[in-house]
Amino acid sequence: ILQKLDIDFKRPGTGIRPDEIKYILGRKVNKDINEDELINWEDLI
Repeated sequence: ILQKLDIDFKRPGTGIRPDEIKYILGRKVNKDINEDELINWEDLI
């Protein structure tokens, strides 16, 4: 389950935008995600 401490937004970015954080907090992921790895919408359950 994604929490705010699990997420870091970096620029320039091609993944989920910072203003979309409310849509990903509390969601589960369908794979292990390493530190500094890009999270895509497809990774969320």
